[in-house]
Amino acid sequence: MSSSEAAPQIVWRHFIPRSGSSKEVAEVAACLTLGSLIGKQFARNRNVMSTQDKAPDYELLRPAEGSKAEPQFVHDPYPRVIDWGMPEDVHAGDFTFAVLEAALAAGASEIQLTPIEEFGEVSVHFKIGTAFIAQEPLTQIQFGLIAILLAHIATPRRYDLESPPVIRSFRTKEGLEYNVRYSKIRVADNTTAILIRLIIKENGTQTAA
Repeated sequence: MSSSEAAPQIVWRHFIPRSGSSKEVAEVAACLTLGSLIGKQFARNRNVMSTQDKAPDYELLRPAEGSKAEPQFVHDPYPRVIDWGMPEDVHAGDFTFAVLEAALAAGASEIQLTPIEEFGEVSVHFKIGTAFIAQEPLTQIQFGLIAILLAHIATPRRYDLESPPVIRSFRTKEGLEYNVRYSKIRVADNTTAILIRLIIKENGTQTAA
């Protein structure tokens, strides 16, 4: 996405502070196992991650101006990101949304982020249909940016117990409305990973991407 294109819009619906939000933040923190750099970054942003009394300004999450991440794809035969196209001065929120929307563009319904400590990177898999397709890995810093932003943009897992329900929705520049949910999971070798679900709103109903 070039800097001249319109940035996706955010739609906040019935944003209600939740007392359990600190638990969600703690779970994200527990996934940051790739060294002190991410741990310190999380600590510095602890207040930013906490659920706010009101919806934050979208400009703070993804400024309209500035450098933009532009993921590059190949098709072999599945869509595969070969370069996340992240400028050094990109905004954390912009990079996070670029990753989410790259997955949507690839037709993925889920993103699995798995820290691989021996290689100092984080593997990325998009779930396309029933297959998890490997993408270009993330660096430690890139993973840290996404983990920090998730607490701001993800719909709480127990959103449907609120009245009215808490759903944090976003729109791509093409007008596709979606929301994000995440959980901490264990993979085959007992490694902790983050699983991000992408839920698309279609004709008033929500379905997996």
